[in-house]
Amino acid sequence: MHRLLALLLCLATQTSAQDTGLISVQTYAHTTLFAPPPWSSAALAAQSSEVFRQQAPTQNGTDFFLLEFIPKGQSFETWIELYALTAETPLDGTARGYRDGMARNYQTACRDTALQPVLDEPDRQVFVLFCTAYNGDPEVGEIAVMHYRKAGDVLIRNYYHKRGEAYVLGDAAALPLSRDEIAQLIRHVGSMRLAGGE
Repeated sequence: MHRLLALLLCLATQTSAQDTGLISVQTYAHTTLFAPPPWSSAALAAQSSEVFRQQAPTQNGTDFFLLEFIPKGQSFETWIELYALTAETPLDGTARGYRDGMARNYQTACRDTALQPVLDEPDRQVFVLFCTAYNGDPEVGEIAVMHYRKAGDVLIRNYYHKRGEAYVLGDAAALPLSRDEIAQLIRHVGSMRLAGGE
């Protein structure tokens, strides 16, 4: 597993030549630019996807924005691929702290987990989470590739989840995504940025 993760880091740090075709969304005080769903272009994202959008106050006194995409024909109850942008405000803490909280959620929900940081800065995190099997559905595992950005009191998250058959961490061939796909997705979510270079 360690050799796989080292290779992913090498592949993911190569810069992407293409930085066009991003989607622009207002996330409270910021405009966020992010890549379209991996199965689509920005122009066709709505036609090639089932889309769910919501903004509402939460029980803990924050406001939460959610924009989710799944491939056309899948359902939000039984998705295989899910891609999203979220924002929540006002929040204290760092992106690193929220990353660690997500990792704890995976530890609770999954048989075995691993967290692989790719970019580790207090207010910007790019990382991969491995869930070998859900405790509630031991035949199914998941990989998530995530980018968290803290901008003032707003936490912005861009992420992709892929479900597949349950696997063990040491067996790269059994993962729901190949190492090349994971590296490509790291670059994909890693392209998220705030307008104006913030």
